[in-house]
Amino acid sequence: GIKLKDNSSLSWESDEDNSSEQVISLTGTCAYHNEYARRAWSSGGTLAAAIATAGATTFTMTDGHTLTAGNIVRIDSELMIVSSISSSDTVTPVARGDNGSTAATHLINTVVYKWNTQADIVQACLEIAASAYRRRKGQGVTGAAQVTAAGVVITPQDVPGQAREILDKYVRFQ
Repeated sequence: GIKLKDNSSLSWESDEDNSSEQVISLTGTCAYHNEYARRAWSSGGTLAAAIATAGATTFTMTDGHTLTAGNIVRIDSELMIVSSISSSDTVTPVARGDNGSTAATHLINTVVYKWNTQADIVQACLEIAASAYRRRKGQGVTGAAQVTAAGVVITPQDVPGQAREILDKYVRFQ
């Protein structure tokens, strides 16, 4: 569940047609890696030209790079998500300085690293998406939705067993 702190400057909103309250849009990327130091980031190539200003909206990679749309990339300490790649080497990020990093200048030939999502996390996401796809026509629906005292709807069928087994390895209790 998600709860806003009492002292938060944010507030819940209604959805587009005002049919639901306490609506939030959440986009996430799994950024945990159990072998972070060795396998979380790999080289996707190098900059073919310097990124001369922090406000630049594109950058150019050398031939042979391995970046694709959707990649999370790191140049020095700046993070970005690749929106598109045109002319095979011109990269347009969704935004510069993503996820709390700061947009900066970068020198020619700087290595551009791409995030390597763990294969089991990808598999769990595919299982959940496939389950949701089947449910759209009532296929594979099991269990009943429950509403907690706090008003949170829990639908156990949203996470199929195989995905739950994968994700349970990453549950941390505080």
